[in-house]
Amino acid sequence: MKNYIYSIIALLMVILCPAQVFVSQAEYFWDTDPGTGNGTPVLAADGSLNSVFEQLIKTDIATPGNGLHKFSVRIKDNTGVWGPAFSNVIDVQQPLTSNTIAISQAEYFWDADPGAGNGTPVLAADGSFNSVFEQLIKTDIVTPGNGLHKFSVRIKDNTGVWGPAFSNVIDVQQPVTSNVISLSQAEYFWDTDPGEGNGTPVLAADGNFNSSYEQLTKTGIALPSNGLHVFNIRIKDNTGSWGPAFK
Repeated sequence: MKNYIYSIIALLMVILCPAQVFVSQAEYFWDTDPGTGNGTPVLAADGSLNSVFEQLIKTDIATPGNGLHKFSVRIKDNTGVWGPAFSNVIDVQQPLTSNTIAISQAEYFWDADPGAGNGTPVLAADGSFNSVFEQLIKTDIVTPGNGLHKFSVRIKDNTGVWGPAFSNVIDVQQPVTSNVISLSQAEYFWDTDPGEGNGTPVLAADGNFNSSYEQLTKTGIALPSNGLHVFNIRIKDNTGSWGPAFK
């Protein structure tokens, strides 16, 4: 009787003891379930799916468009049974492509905007536009008439995009042309003015009229009759203008 009971207990233990179960396959999918076995395969981190618990690994996962998406993983055991899908919502953001930005062109203009690319070219101080920041240089800038004017500079990057115009108001004042003044002629007369250039010539003491100030000399001056008389000297500059008579 005891042997019979032991046999039943042994039989029950064999029946109740399950076979060893382990992971044999894994897959993932986004959003819509493609059906068991139709997802993208996932590998075991140790290279073999042969344990009850596995650390899964997958590189270069193809992601859907930007936004919220449901990511699901499903595994199959060694008896051929697929388990339920384990899902999580992920906010997918595609990485932005970053280009190295550099300045490729620069120009300036006065007042009215002629349109991008139509201004006067400006050079880079180092001779080449190849950096994000450049020191610009331009000589012999043609200026408009005197007064307040808007001066603008605009640059273009290496992707072909022109930036906004940077403007500043400038009070333009044309330089006054300064001529070197020197004496070129001198004359004297008594009493009545005979008219410019019609007096008696007076010489420069150094023999040459070529300075703004000259020491004049004249010998043998003819005198008028006795009494009060007005003696006049007048000089002319190198621009051809006679000055007033000094009496």
